[in-house]
Amino acid sequence: MMIKTLQREPLIYWLMTVGILCLLPLTGISTYVTSIIVLCLLFGLLASSWDLLFGYTGLMSFGHAGFFGVSAYASVLIVIHTPISAWLALVIGPITAGLFGLFVGVLCLRLRGPYLTLTTLAFAQTVRLIAGNWISLTGGPLGLSAFRLLEGIPTDRTTYYYIVLGFVAISIVILRAIADSNFGLRFQTIRDDEILAEAVGIDITRYKVISFSLSAFFAGVAGSLYAFYTTVISPLILDVPHTIQAVAMAIVGGTGTIFGPLIGGLVINFLTEYFRIFGAYRLVITGAATVVIILFFPKGIWQLIDWIRFLLSRRRREVNAPV
Repeated sequence: MMIKTLQREPLIYWLMTVGILCLLPLTGISTYVTSIIVLCLLFGLLASSWDLLFGYTGLMSFGHAGFFGVSAYASVLIVIHTPISAWLALVIGPITAGLFGLFVGVLCLRLRGPYLTLTTLAFAQTVRLIAGNWISLTGGPLGLSAFRLLEGIPTDRTTYYYIVLGFVAISIVILRAIADSNFGLRFQTIRDDEILAEAVGIDITRYKVISFSLSAFFAGVAGSLYAFYTTVISPLILDVPHTIQAVAMAIVGGTGTIFGPLIGGLVINFLTEYFRIFGAYRLVITGAATVVIILFFPKGIWQLIDWIRFLLSRRRREVNAPV
């Protein structure tokens, strides 16, 4: 019973967090802080999408910046070259990323370990080269800007803050629901022992491809939201450092949790911004802080949260126990 209760609690905590984030703009925070929170949410969603692939299925990918960028470019190119609504483009972008994830998943079926990692890395770099050199379509190194934004709403930062928060909140809940479903159980079985998974009748090929597609789709959600929020995209969003950033967020927050990578994203982004006064040294300080967190909490910050939740739960049981 206690385990089931602890499994329900993350959703409650997430709803409380979303409620707090909804109230933040009402406190008069600056546009700068609002932008930081939005970027934390977007890259946190990217990290959570990567966590579904690695934390639950055990597949290491360095190509998530590719899915992020493909979705962003797809959404922007649609609003530039067609009369389709930007809202619909916001949906088509992630679907395009999901299809690319399906393609990469099929391509990588027989690959494992470093070979899989290198293949996903090659995918991201290929997409980046195309975006940087197909000038007539993508704008080349200068990228794309001055495109139509989401219709029917104000274009101020606060409005887009709530839109991003809404999409990210729903995406995280869906990701967690997938992780807790029979799909998630099969993903974890494949992660732990592929031979055992095959022996109990799990179609490994099918579920690996599904994991790639779902992970790419939600990375695409973050990518399209990023494009409409920043109002400019360039091949830089396809750089490998964005994937490395997502991986670091997932590891710091706690892999195999979905919520953990989002927390890792908040921590890493705020540390980076807080130490900006130290110039280039801020990356060294942030890196050192990340190492310290991992040393004390090998399973990420979520390990600390689980420990606190367990202590609080035990304390409640002791207080409510009959004398």
